[in-house]
Amino acid sequence: MTPEDRLRHAITARTERVEPSADALPTIEEKLMHARRDDNRHRVLLGLGAAAAVIAVVVAAVVITRDDSSPVATDGGTSSTTTSEATTTTEPSTTEVPFQGVDPAVPVFPDPTTSQRFDSPKAVATAFATDLAGFSAPVVGEFQPGDSRSGEVEVRPFAAGAATVVLVRQLEDDTWFVIGATTDSIRLTAPTAGATIATPQPLLGMAYAFEGVVNVQLYVDGTQAAIAETVVTGRGDGVLGDFAGELQFTNDTKADHGVLLLKSLGGKDGSTIAATVIRVAL
Repeated sequence: MTPEDRLRHAITARTERVEPSADALPTIEEKLMHARRDDNRHRVLLGLGAAAAVIAVVVAAVVITRDDSSPVATDGGTSSTTTSEATTTTEPSTTEVPFQGVDPAVPVFPDPTTSQRFDSPKAVATAFATDLAGFSAPVVGEFQPGDSRSGEVEVRPFAAGAATVVLVRQLEDDTWFVIGATTDSIRLTAPTAGATIATPQPLLGMAYAFEGVVNVQLYVDGTQAAIAETVVTGRGDGVLGDFAGELQFTNDTKADHGVLLLKSLGGKDGSTIAATVIRVAL
């Protein structure tokens, strides 16, 4: 007898003596049910693991696809993605800025502290001649432009009279101002235009006038009447002669600027026939 036969014989003899108990069958069935539940749980865990593996593969594929779509540096360097932002450029405005106000050191007429303004150079020259210089019936010539905003207008006491050259300029919002006046018969050397004067103010120059007499008047901003007057004497024979004098004045108005007027009188009415006018500071 072989060893396998002896083992089989021993097992058979052993099992023939075993008598199953009354609850043996339910116990065996319960153990089989537990075994099935354990087997099902094992299968579920295996399924979840497989699903997780599939998800990981999909995510990796997406990442690889995105990396492949990134720009590739042609020089072998690290590639990068640059986002360009649109830049809005505003063109500079070429709108001309209007005059903001009159420099009080410049205008002789009209008084810049008032609202009086003139739209044309001839109009302002005419008003200056009658209202400030003292011409009774001036003959006013045409405007002669010097540049785009300034020029001159000749004013004469009568058609054949000597010319007083009125200098005009646009200083504010295209309105016109007189900035000075000159004539060959009255040449002022001191003070000069724009100078600061003080009492007693020396008056030096050359002139010819009726009987050699030149009338001098000082006006200040904000007043219509002269605050001081005097005379200087040149020559009366049509030839320029030196004059020297001084002007005494008191600036009670505390004005900062004024107008110095030198004029020659003549004619039947004794009105102005020639004038020199400058702007001064006080």
